[in-house]
Amino acid sequence: MLITILKVRQIANVNIDISKILEHEPTQDERVMLEHFSIINSLVIDLEALALFRLCMMVSPHTRVLEIGSYRGGSTVAIGHAAMLNQLDVFCIDRWSEYQQQSDFNHMDKAQLNDLRILAEFIANTSFIKDRLFMLRGDAVSFSPILGCNLFSLVFVDGAHDYYSVVDDILCALKVIKPGGILCGHDYHSAGIDVKKAVHDVIMLSETIISKGLIENTSIWYAVIKDPEYELLLVNVIKQMALGNFVEALALLTEGSESVEQTKEIDCLRKGLEFEISLL
Repeated sequence: MLITILKVRQIANVNIDISKILEHEPTQDERVMLEHFSIINSLVIDLEALALFRLCMMVSPHTRVLEIGSYRGGSTVAIGHAAMLNQLDVFCIDRWSEYQQQSDFNHMDKAQLNDLRILAEFIANTSFIKDRLFMLRGDAVSFSPILGCNLFSLVFVDGAHDYYSVVDDILCALKVIKPGGILCGHDYHSAGIDVKKAVHDVIMLSETIISKGLIENTSIWYAVIKDPEYELLLVNVIKQMALGNFVEALALLTEGSESVEQTKEIDCLRKGLEFEISLL
């Protein structure tokens, strides 16, 4: 077990390209995780489970990981196995309810979407994490004010997949992630149109997020967030712009930019908003 941790940390400590973290073969600990994962009815694939495991092994021990959207616990199992090795606390936010009413599950057999059964499966699948697991039942928007800033070394976003839900979950993540933390998420693929657009708008287009991209052979996107406060400001502004609220967006930018580094990005946003408002 110790050898596995040291090998992964050795990779993490040298500015590796996160997009290529699946290049080497699974270790014994990873094979144990994958065997456990294989028996779960999950919406992530085995390579994505392996990627999540390795991402969680990259963060400092004795810290916290947040998962937004847990469903039956497939991704949580991958995170949990890393948590037990790396001594991480795992926080999971999910409503665990009304699956039959959610558009993300329209393609699935309604008979399989029994809320209590799914919740029971999650609890059974993740029981091995024991007292390192904290279940928060509800929406991320409701919990982010309670959780506080600089709390999580890694946040994995896999909640509702419409554009504004993805943006809201990223906003919540930026409120609670530590500087230098890893923000990542699922379903960055051709079928996840709203996910791709939201992540593209608020993460991939950011000039100040240098380390970002897609993990090869998966649909997992990632970004290393050096300055969460700055990125949080930009995402809030971009959300208001997407809603057509240009006056509110400019007010947010003006107030928020007083406490963050002034960049060309902020200057361009300000000029663009002033132009849009002049057309109203």
